[in-house]
Amino acid sequence: MKKSKYRWIYIVAFIIVSLITVFLIFSAERLHNFEALDPAGTDAKWLINQPIAHRGYHNEMTAPENSLEAFQAAIRKGYAIELDVLLTKDGHVVVIHDNNLKRLAGTDSDIDKMTLEQIKTLTLLETSSTIPTLAETLQLINGKVPILLEIKSTGLSHDLDELTYSLIKDYDGSIAVQSFNPSSIRWFAKNAPDITRGMLLRGNLGFDLGNKFVDNLYMLYSNPNFIAYKYENLVKTDFSELRKNGLIVLGWTVGENMLNTREFVGHCDNIILEAE
Repeated sequence: MKKSKYRWIYIVAFIIVSLITVFLIFSAERLHNFEALDPAGTDAKWLINQPIAHRGYHNEMTAPENSLEAFQAAIRKGYAIELDVLLTKDGHVVVIHDNNLKRLAGTDSDIDKMTLEQIKTLTLLETSSTIPTLAETLQLINGKVPILLEIKSTGLSHDLDELTYSLIKDYDGSIAVQSFNPSSIRWFAKNAPDITRGMLLRGNLGFDLGNKFVDNLYMLYSNPNFIAYKYENLVKTDFSELRKNGLIVLGWTVGENMLNTREFVGHCDNIILEAE
């Protein structure tokens, strides 16, 4: 009985030591878990040099977030456009950030439980703007400015990834995808490596070792070409070595005025901005 008892103690101790060792390895420094873009390539150039308007260049009065009007405004400014996509009940890819429509359309309904026909009856923020499909959005932008497309997927389902790719694979313009879901970015790395892909990271843990651990694991699993990091936490950490090795780092989300101050350059290559 004693031998059996001690055996379990040894096993538990071994597991604990192993977990601590893995944590220390993955949190000691930021690891080279990415596939660098060709710095002379089109996608690398716009990701670094062209300001990116978060959900379009929007305002609540005439151009709600993720509306065709907000995208037209971004095009007039010459900004690249960040937008979000979700999947409807009947399998259409629509451009909107929130799955629940209470904030944006005043109805306590979920995108994934509604058909496109139902969604098209709604307007955004008491304007005349409706929720666009991704196909309508691509037709409007039509290569005028680059697109940074956030895939709002959860879990291991790849329905949204596959349908999004089917719509963008032949798009005649610059486009990249990003997601908080490493499974989505991994899917693009394996099945659509021609599409530039990025991992969205928050860095919300209270200590840098923990953030490095999570970031390293996510990047190891997803193999991104770039990352987009929550700016208020980005300034507390250091990606300088990885940037030297070709990792493109975007900071989200900051005010448009930072284009004038340029204070972000020590922390990231470009910013995803809000209209001011």
